[in-house]
Amino acid sequence: PTLTPIEGKYARLEILDAEEHAQDLFEANSADEEGRIWSYLSYGPYANL
Repeated sequence: PTLTPIEGKYARLEILDAEEHAQDLFEANSADEEGRIWSYLSYGPYANL
């Protein structure tokens, strides 16, 4: 497959780049103040990036 991002009506798919995306991903996951996103994971939630 090509490395070109795929744009849709509601989403954009692109290769994950930790330097570019880490802060946004951390902030999005931090919005879950009750920690429900971590219910089935054996690690997290994290206090900081």
